[in-house]
Amino acid sequence: SIVAIIVSLLLPKHYKASATILPPDTERSLTGLMGLSLGHIAEAVSSFSLPIMATPSDLSASIIKSDTILLGVVDQLQLQKEYDTKTRFQAVVELRDHFTVKVEPEGIIRVAVDAKSALLCSDIANSMVDQLDVFNRDLQQAKGRAYSEFLNRRLTETDSALHVAAERLKEFQTTYHAVSLDVQAEGPLVAWFDAAR
Repeated sequence: SIVAIIVSLLLPKHYKASATILPPDTERSLTGLMGLSLGHIAEAVSSFSLPIMATPSDLSASIIKSDTILLGVVDQLQLQKEYDTKTRFQAVVELRDHFTVKVEPEGIIRVAVDAKSALLCSDIANSMVDQLDVFNRDLQQAKGRAYSEFLNRRLTETDSALHVAAERLKEFQTTYHAVSLDVQAEGPLVAWFDAAR
């Protein structure tokens, strides 16, 4: 028992903190993250993995565990210095040993973190949530830009098609001495109007 007490005194203290993330809104997920292909999301995050039968919560949990989010946490909290590592990626490897992400059956995401200080523990959990929020907003903005670019391309293509059609109509009228419908209809309409007066 004395030995056990001595050992416990020598062991470094570890604190635990947790963050709870509510299930992503289904409608927003379908028009947001789930509206994007997995290829687009995989391009946006590194070390991305996803279960076969993935829900929006599974998607968010996988994004939290990605290098993209964890590098953001490392940079925000200067964990490279805290963990005394030579590179940011080594700090990410160290960070992975100090947190878990679990998706509950009801879709709630629970992030559990352990660290040597209560403050650092809380900061890491909060930073993960913050980085996920930043990622989601950036992804939505990127999707909005892509949609805007698509609309601009379609408008340009439509304008070009109308210009070509107008040129072809002009060539047809010149070749066959055809009169535009507006001009052909103008005479009878003027005569009808004069008669009505």
